[in-house]
Amino acid sequence: MIRILKLILVFVSLFLIKVNIRSTSLQRVLNRINQPPFFLELLNINSKNTLISFANVMYEKKIFSCLECAIFIKKILFKNKKTKLFIGVSVYEQEFRSHAWLEENNQIVFGQLRKLDNYKKILEI
Repeated sequence: MIRILKLILVFVSLFLIKVNIRSTSLQRVLNRINQPPFFLELLNINSKNTLISFANVMYEKKIFSCLECAIFIKKILFKNKKTKLFIGVSVYEQEFRSHAWLEENNQIVFGQLRKLDNYKKILEI
C-alpha cells in the first residue's frame, strides 16, 4: 500500500512539474528547484531511492520527459549541493535534440545516453 502511495505521489509531482512548465515558464520552475516536493516532509519519507527509481521508470516508459524527471529528482536531492542539473543540445543527423540529466561529482546519476558527449551543455543548475 505504501509503495502504491509513493508511486502516486511521484506521478502527481511529475504531472505538476509538467503543468507548471507549460502554464508558467521553465525559468519559474527552475527558480523553485531547491524546494522539496510537498509530500517529502509531510509524510516523512526517507526512502528517496524508491522515489527516484519510480521517476526513472516513468522516464524510460516515456510518460514524462527527461527534463521533468531531472527537475523532480533534483528537488528530491535538494540538500545535496553536489548534484547538478544540466540541459544540453545536439544536432544528430540534421535533427535538433535536447536532453536534461543530473551529475554528481562528474558521474551521471540520471539521464544517461549513449552519445551524451555529443550534447553541448547550455544550462547548469
